[in-house]
Amino acid sequence: MSDIKFTTNNEVVVETFGLKITGADLKMDYTPRRANSSPHRRAIVHDYTDGLTLNWANDYPGGISLNGDVKVSKLSGTHLRIHHHDLHLDNAGRRTTTGGSRRAMVHDYDDGLTLNWANDYPGGVTIRGEVNCPQRLIVAGDDIRSLITSMASRLNILENKVAVLEANS
Repeated sequence: MSDIKFTTNNEVVVETFGLKITGADLKMDYTPRRANSSPHRRAIVHDYTDGLTLNWANDYPGGISLNGDVKVSKLSGTHLRIHHHDLHLDNAGRRTTTGGSRRAMVHDYDDGLTLNWANDYPGGVTIRGEVNCPQRLIVAGDDIRSLITSMASRLNILENKVAVLEANS
């Protein structure tokens, strides 16, 4: 059984198991909370790809806020844009220590990207598979490519000296 109630505090309460809207746009607008004079306030839209879009055409300049736990079963697309400086990844069942932050990636103060900020993951960082570094790889202030090139040259010189010593013995 369904019922629509008009309350004394300016609310409409719809009591039902399901609510069907046969329109494309659900608009919500409250003038005292507006930041601009946009003519549209499309909160939820049944879009042209048969998808559900929140904040169609950025009608709400303050964006979308999701409070509490958010559960997502799948993310897809070509980009994931995060406008924040820290990305935390945490699973209590995999922790070997308690407490502390779990900052996996941080947009650091030098405009760089830091993994495992402040050693938040005591197990370190593991990379599986091939690692391609087309530019410089700096470890503890040393350019690894330059070090390997220098060591290869020195090894070649030592091999030549050993060959001369063996030939003279």
